[in-house]
Amino acid sequence: MTISPASEFSNSSQGAGPLRSTGHLHQDISAWTALRAFACVWVVLFHFDQRFETSLGGAFVANGYLAVDLFFVLSGAVIFHVYGAALADKRFSWRLFLWKRFARLYPVHFVTLLAAVAILYGGAAAGLGQAPEYDLGTVLFANLFALHGFGVLEELTLNYPSWSISAEIAAYALFPVLAYPCLVMPRKVLVGAGVAVFLTIIIAVELAPEHIFPSNPRGQKLTSLTYNFSVLRVLPEFLLGLIVCRCLSGVGRLSSRTSMLGLGVIIGGMMLCLMTGQDWAFVLAGAALVGLLFIGQFQPPSWMIFLGTISYSVYMVHALVAITLFKGIERVGGYSDNAVPLLWWPLTIAITLGAGYLMWRFVEEPMRQYLTTPRRTAASKHGRRRPAPEYPRADAFPR
Repeated sequence: MTISPASEFSNSSQGAGPLRSTGHLHQDISAWTALRAFACVWVVLFHFDQRFETSLGGAFVANGYLAVDLFFVLSGAVIFHVYGAALADKRFSWRLFLWKRFARLYPVHFVTLLAAVAILYGGAAAGLGQAPEYDLGTVLFANLFALHGFGVLEELTLNYPSWSISAEIAAYALFPVLAYPCLVMPRKVLVGAGVAVFLTIIIAVELAPEHIFPSNPRGQKLTSLTYNFSVLRVLPEFLLGLIVCRCLSGVGRLSSRTSMLGLGVIIGGMMLCLMTGQDWAFVLAGAALVGLLFIGQFQPPSWMIFLGTISYSVYMVHALVAITLFKGIERVGGYSDNAVPLLWWPLTIAITLGAGYLMWRFVEEPMRQYLTTPRRTAASKHGRRRPAPEYPRADAFPR
């Protein structure tokens, strides 16, 4: 799950990492945080749906895998919002950027990876299930080095949602390359080029020989790629997010009435895409939604802001909760495998959110702060601290 720092999605008046805006537009991007909350719950429902005896929400829940695509687009928009101006002014540090992304993503990935090994193999040793058939050494190596989204494995493994972390790291590593066209191309040309690149990759994946991308229940399409070269999925969607933020930087806010009207139109279009199975159109509509939330006037409730803040941790623990919790419910209730009554769904969601909060409270946030806090230097020992660089965000771009 996207996967950008929670601090970068919170109220921007408090800053995003060390980068503070010199502009005055779009200071509050809390609507993006609310979108993270929605996408997080959607993907959790999608993965939990198969565990219940009846569906949680029909076609809507069945398409919850598209929440990850929303995360990818949103991630690109946020990264450009925070670092775009610094990149344009040649004050961008690629090394520092990657370190901050590592500090944000890897601690939770590492902890949940170890938890997955303990649950899957420890449970099998205790007679509570069967151990996976794949080779643990190979799988563990690929997961530790975040290679499990590059086609090196033959299936989803261990904490299976973490394939998106592998993909996201690739997008972060290529951020300066992907962002360069956004800085030099006219906005109208940029939009057309971004959509063309996205559609070209969509067509290329669908027309590729079947042996390149293993079969998928949803068919061979871009939004089905996970362990099998998901980098092809993240890069064009991340680029769409970069383009959205670049093209709307410096644009004045819409009125509340226009914002709500636009929101209704876009959501209606997205629902139509879901009902007709047009994933590619849904992603493009999702990019439009990200743009509207950037320039519109919205006031998300505080609970959505909180859920959006902890969404990465919730995303990373929800599969582990599903593995253990649903098995326990099945044993206690005497239910067949994947036939838990729907009356249990509030409890499963509540426990998942609680586990996500604990992961955020005791792993994600403390480790992010620890790894990104400057260590004491000779200057600081004498009461002088080296100031952190201050870069304007993308909203400082001129019109």
